[in-house]
Amino acid sequence: MSKDEEVIGIEEVSSMMKMSRRSILNAIRKQGLPARKVGIRYLFYKKAVLDWLSPVISETGGVSGGGQVVSKEEYDELKNERDDMEDVYNELRRDFDGLVGHYNDFVLEVGRRFDKIEKKIRKIDE
Repeated sequence: MSKDEEVIGIEEVSSMMKMSRRSILNAIRKQGLPARKVGIRYLFYKKAVLDWLSPVISETGGVSGGGQVVSKEEYDELKNERDDMEDVYNELRRDFDGLVGHYNDFVLEVGRRFDKIEKKIRKIDE
């Protein structure tokens, strides 16, 4: 049996992909991870799993991977959109972190004022 024909079980795929058995089963059902069910076991060609994981640009200009094939233009557009969304996310995260800092400062100030007023009330009550 050549290296391309090496057959592995779900445990090996799980270990290789660093994913749970359940995630592997979901990838088979929902994302087209190539597998063959034999009895109650799933068997995989190792090369097919690796090919499924790696997007490859074909001679026709298409991109395939993860059980999907898209045009190179669509693939590039998706990557650009992802990069744009990552920039927006990072900007929102910075803004949020800044707001949390302001909120914490506000809460501390309210706490200080409360303590100050509480001390004055205690003095009056004495």
